[in-house]
Amino acid sequence: DALGYPGVVALHDQRLWWAGSDQFPDRVWGSVVADYENFARGVADDDSVEYQLAMSGVNLIRWMKALPDGLGLGTMAGEITIDGGGDAALTPTNVRAKERTFYGSDYTVDALRTTNLVLFVQRGAQRIRELTTNPESINSEYVAPDLTILAEQLTRESLVEIDRAASPDSLVFAVTGGGVLLTCAYERPENVIGWSHHETQG
Repeated sequence: DALGYPGVVALHDQRLWWAGSDQFPDRVWGSVVADYENFARGVADDDSVEYQLAMSGVNLIRWMKALPDGLGLGTMAGEITIDGGGDAALTPTNVRAKERTFYGSDYTVDALRTTNLVLFVQRGAQRIRELTTNPESINSEYVAPDLTILAEQLTRESLVEIDRAASPDSLVFAVTGGGVLLTCAYERPENVIGWSHHETQG
């Protein structure tokens, strides 16, 4: 009650992860492996994990999503991954955090996990980006291309919520502050990204 509760939660590698509390905005906690309510500290590989980010900028954590090669974190300053390094497991004594991109995430809108990437609303709530690895990079470098770059006029009222439907068609939905529903035909393997908008009752 005194220090505030975590505002972000995720499941990854058989651990329950918490982050983004009021007093510790840039700290991450992971539970004991396969024991989601147990956060007992220790040095065994399956004990709980506590890690303090030490990155540039204001790193209030706003979302966490599992990625193929680690846990992705979106902060107000940029996008980060944490893992064990190489093929090593993430343990209390083996945590590696790496800054990936520097766009920053919106304070109120949660990110979406889709296949092997994450869609997130950039700080300022007018752009949707996808955090993914660059297929042309030999070092698995991350990039965050802007999905709204050709539809900037649709998101000027800011975005207040996003979601996705995978079937029967792959669509990303976004709601603007003015009550307009935006839809994006989203088929990343085929490089299909097409936006439309629909007036609603507010």
